[in-house]
Amino acid sequence: MRPYLTLIFSAIFMAFIAGYFALYLKGSYKPSESDLQNITLIKEGFQNEVAPIGEINLDSLYPGRNYLKLLSPKMNPGSSNLKSNIYSSDKDCFLNISTFIQALKGPKPRFWEEFRCELSSSLPENFFRSPPFLHESGNSYAYLAYKLGRKPFNDETWIRENIRFFHITELKLLKFINFIRPYEIFRGLNDESLSSLAERKSTILSKKYFLARNKFIFTNGLEYRIYLISDFKKFLNSTDYTIRPYKFGRECFLVDGEVCWEYSLIHKLEMTSKTTIIFFVCSILIIILVVWLLYAKIKGQNLEQERKKLALQVLTHEFRTPISSLILQVEEIKKSFADLAPNLQESFLRVAADVHRLQRLTETSRNYLKLNKKNKLVDCKFFRIPSFNDYLYMQLENYKDEVEFVPLVEDVSFCLDTYWIGIALKNLLENALAHGEKPIIISVEKAPKNIKITITDSGDCQFKSIGEMRTEFVKGNKSSGTGLGLNIVFKIMKEMGGDLTFNTDPTRFTLIIPFKDKEIS
Repeated sequence: MRPYLTLIFSAIFMAFIAGYFALYLKGSYKPSESDLQNITLIKEGFQNEVAPIGEINLDSLYPGRNYLKLLSPKMNPGSSNLKSNIYSSDKDCFLNISTFIQALKGPKPRFWEEFRCELSSSLPENFFRSPPFLHESGNSYAYLAYKLGRKPFNDETWIRENIRFFHITELKLLKFINFIRPYEIFRGLNDESLSSLAERKSTILSKKYFLARNKFIFTNGLEYRIYLISDFKKFLNSTDYTIRPYKFGRECFLVDGEVCWEYSLIHKLEMTSKTTIIFFVCSILIIILVVWLLYAKIKGQNLEQERKKLALQVLTHEFRTPISSLILQVEEIKKSFADLAPNLQESFLRVAADVHRLQRLTETSRNYLKLNKKNKLVDCKFFRIPSFNDYLYMQLENYKDEVEFVPLVEDVSFCLDTYWIGIALKNLLENALAHGEKPIIISVEKAPKNIKITITDSGDCQFKSIGEMRTEFVKGNKSSGTGLGLNIVFKIMKEMGGDLTFNTDPTRFTLIIPFKDKEIS
């Protein structure tokens, strides 16, 4: 068992070492100035080598300061705010609406409130195309009209014609619209990327696109080249960096828009010392070796169990025929039992008892091979005996001239497996007769939860503990047996829920048999 524990703890230790190294490879690096410069150079190199899939001229789409407000996420608090819900519906018009409208600053809010509250049937020409484009709620007038649900503001044709007058964050809220390319790209950007776009940053990374300002344009327009992020990732294969989608709360080397920059695995290995790598590889090899040794050991144990099982099968099969023949012969001799001489009658009874014991042993072996008794070693069958003292008198019948029996003062009825208790008692008695010295005393004691049978002799035992004696094939100097007797007794008692104890001065073995409430067959 100790080699197993050593191997298991070695594997656990090496697993921790390997895990630590994996965390070290991941690292908590922080970008240096050279990293920022390298990433900038990578972006520029990508633009020089890879053709874009399209271009967006922001100055042509959003000319002037008023248009730029439609680009900034900060100018739009979202469609779920209270003001947006009020000003995009005709259900919350004030009773004194005329007074409210007169209090509004500017003609455009007044025109919208009159139209929303159905005080006027139409809006002025170019209402949505002239600034200001944003209502005081933060939403665009175009989006408020779309949410109002009146014709033609909810038609796809009208939305397409006025798409650039919606706030850029509102594009995600428009349903069933097939957007043209620039607005489809804007629709897929998160607020951080849209803010970068409004701030006119040189590069913008999203989950699907890489947008880069065109530095080679010879006009005053602000133009972005559009690249697929998949092409950018392929380009990064030849560099020391890689990118992945950014997730809040997850450790990241450098956050850039919607993506996270990391060192590539090869670059991390290059940064790691050779000693650390060798130690990591050795740790992995040791773990593999330990697992293989454990597997080989378990496989060897299973093979040994199969060999023992096969040996038991062969012995059980070979014993059945001669034992059956012996039983027939014993039954035939019983018919002439009265004709036998007195000294032969006693010998015959012992032979008959041993033959029946062999029969029970082969039946037990057959049952063990046939049933896997829920991982139990023996198939115990508990039957109630009316007198415990009488049962012991019967077991000690063949030893009555060699041992002294001290029965229970108050006899009891008891549930036990008579066969297995008989085997355990016989083993202990024969050990005492073979290795101990007389007098040999068999005493019985009743406790609240069990009955104890103690075999005491006056000899000296060469072993100091029950653990030494119950090891398989360990036997005393005078023993001519197999060294399995006490091991069998100990296992039998444990399977019954009892125990076998050992004491010295004088030598005492005690069978502790627990009480059973009912018979189990």
